[in-house]
Amino acid sequence: MPVVDAPATTGGVLLDPPPLDPTAIRPRFPALAREVAGGPAVYFDGPAGSQLPASVIAATVDYMERSNANIEGAFATSVETDALIERARAAAADLLGAAPDEIVFGQHTTTLNVPVAHALARTLAPGDEIVTT
Repeated sequence: MPVVDAPATTGGVLLDPPPLDPTAIRPRFPALAREVAGGPAVYFDGPAGSQLPASVIAATVDYMERSNANIEGAFATSVETDALIERARAAAADLLGAAPDEIVFGQHTTTLNVPVAHALARTLAPGDEIVTT
């Protein structure tokens, strides 16, 4: 049996991931083809959101057209929504080397960080330090 070199991982996360080639990925993001005043548009990461690849846009449109519903309902669309969320949790967990029940989705980072900050604030004492990256 031949020996196959597999990438080293820990918890499903690549220890030495291959380099990211922006020129290969850029065409997947329609907004990055936009020009403003004759030059490429510049997008800064900010509270207005992030640019999405075409595959995410298509999946969102499909969901909105076919299954858009509240979670945990008795309706077929609710059941589909619950299943989609569970598949997304599993995929995110696989990507991050985490367990699906450790994955939380929300509107955006600010919305998710506010309750975390409030919860942490209740546990802090004078002299405690918080390190962020």
